[in-house]
Amino acid sequence: MIAAVLLSMVAPVFARSAKKDLSVNFYEKRIQDLSGTGLTLAFVFKVANSSSSPWYLTGYDYRVVVENAEYFTLRKELTQAISVGPSSTTLIALPVKITNDILFKAVPAAEGKDKLSCYLIGGMNFADDPRSEGDRMSMACSGDFPIYQDIQVVFRPLEVKDLTIGGGDMTFKAAVRNDNYFPIQVESLTYTLELGGTKVSEGPLAGVKSVEAKSEKEFSLPLLLDFFELGNALYAALKKPPVACTFSGEIVIGTDWGQFRMSLGKKDALAVTTVR
Repeated sequence: MIAAVLLSMVAPVFARSAKKDLSVNFYEKRIQDLSGTGLTLAFVFKVANSSSSPWYLTGYDYRVVVENAEYFTLRKELTQAISVGPSSTTLIALPVKITNDILFKAVPAAEGKDKLSCYLIGGMNFADDPRSEGDRMSMACSGDFPIYQDIQVVFRPLEVKDLTIGGGDMTFKAAVRNDNYFPIQVESLTYTLELGGTKVSEGPLAGVKSVEAKSEKEFSLPLLLDFFELGNALYAALKKPPVACTFSGEIVIGTDWGQFRMSLGKKDALAVTTVR
């Protein structure tokens, strides 16, 4: 009789269910490390725990399909589980490195396109004990990403108003070209300009604030050159055009995905024209 009473006082133990306590939903897509060689695409999922006890992410698997061709697959068991606390949410980012050279070989349809469609499908494993495998919860999302084209500098002929053995009065003209399908904001641009191997100007360029998609924005740099200071070699180079020109620097662009810092430059022979 006593044994029966004790047994009735022991509460039944039910196994916890991740599918009951947790929800996994796509939160956002992030683009990082944008450059002319590729980018990093991060798919972010929000995991919500409605229970009063923690759950642990112990591993995940997913594959990424670009333009209907499989580009990337991954299966990973975490050596240190990620905790999703009681009655809380956690963001989990799943990154994919997009390298253009590899992409164009794996996805022939990508060549020549401005942006590509893609989707991710896979699952996350959650356990109430970080040492166990747990339950698998499915996840999926879709989106697109750009094939970024590096910002270009396009030279115009050097406009020379006056040129003597002592100095010169001229204007360097060029354009910042954006070959992408989206506009950019020029947050900052610093440059160094060399003519004939001699530095003639440097500093911030304030004249370009934005460049629309598939277009360019011109700028000009007035130059008053002292050949006694800069050297006769520059004078000789300007007297026998075209003159070697190097425009180098750093640009910070603003896009819908955030700001990106990258190098900017061009080296080429520069035509010279006389203006009055």
